[in-house]
Amino acid sequence: MKNKIDEIITVIMPVYKVREKLLRKSIESVLGQSYRNIEFIIVDDGSPDNCGIICEQYAKADSRICVFHKKNSGVSAARNMGLNAASGTYVAFVDADDYISNNYLEVLLAELRQSNADISLCCCKCLSEEQELKKDYPETKFKHISKTINPQAAIEALCYFTPIYPGLEITAVWGKIYRKSIVEGILFDERMSVGEDFIFNYQCFVKSKVIVACNYNGYQYIQCSTGLMKGIFHVQKMKTLNGLRDFWDANTKSVYAEPLRCRIINIAIVLLLMIPVREYNKERKKIENFINNHRFQIIKNKYTRKKVKIALLLSYLGYDLMQICYIKLNRTKLKGKI
Repeated sequence: MKNKIDEIITVIMPVYKVREKLLRKSIESVLGQSYRNIEFIIVDDGSPDNCGIICEQYAKADSRICVFHKKNSGVSAARNMGLNAASGTYVAFVDADDYISNNYLEVLLAELRQSNADISLCCCKCLSEEQELKKDYPETKFKHISKTINPQAAIEALCYFTPIYPGLEITAVWGKIYRKSIVEGILFDERMSVGEDFIFNYQCFVKSKVIVACNYNGYQYIQCSTGLMKGIFHVQKMKTLNGLRDFWDANTKSVYAEPLRCRIINIAIVLLLMIPVREYNKERKKIENFINNHRFQIIKNKYTRKKVKIALLLSYLGYDLMQICYIKLNRTKLKGKI
């Protein structure tokens, strides 16, 4: 049996057009982990700047780093390349414009081992790029607590946005460590540019027996002006709708069908809200028809979030009205959920 001290954590980092200061801090936060036994896979997703060169510089200085360069095809394809190359006992994801506390991997792994869990989750601290560069944010200290949850509870939290701890972003693939045996055979849907993390986590949660969550906020999430997640619509994003349809069709008989339906339509609404009002009418109609097929079931579901129910009720009066109301009520940046 492999000694636990020899267990490798594979850290996967997709890189594309990241400010040099943030990229260096992100890479160095992984290299500076108190848990040293890591395999660090960096995937340069065809970044047109100096990101690939910077990554190679670090690889020359640290043998734990392996850099892959590929034609730009999105974060899902980059993460899939990392997954296919991963050889560790565990897998973790870090985005290249974020960073992790120096004991992040150690804490998550300790929680996973102690609970004999398949996935370990933690909280994050959300900062703006300006805050990070200026260092004008307060440090928070609190008692570290954790709890184990079963797959059903985790999936319901994932689909209904039920909070486990404040700051725990259950949808994201960062802020987590997965047993490699859990992610085996699961890849990101490369067609999707919205909701791909949700689909990946849903499949992992279904395969799991025990999941542990802690309130430790060891992941520092930076909201950047450039990066992986953007609310700008282009026609290519319609491939997300195909991914949602296919995933629903493959899981209509699942015991988790109703929470899954709710979250899939939630993502479809987010996709619709990215389209400017009265533009891309052909694309809008496809999304609206998909939502129409499910909205009644979601409205009558007692666990559906109030915001989603209101949005769907407004949609009966017209999707333009729904979107205008949403824009007026949400002046802040679209983050991928409502």
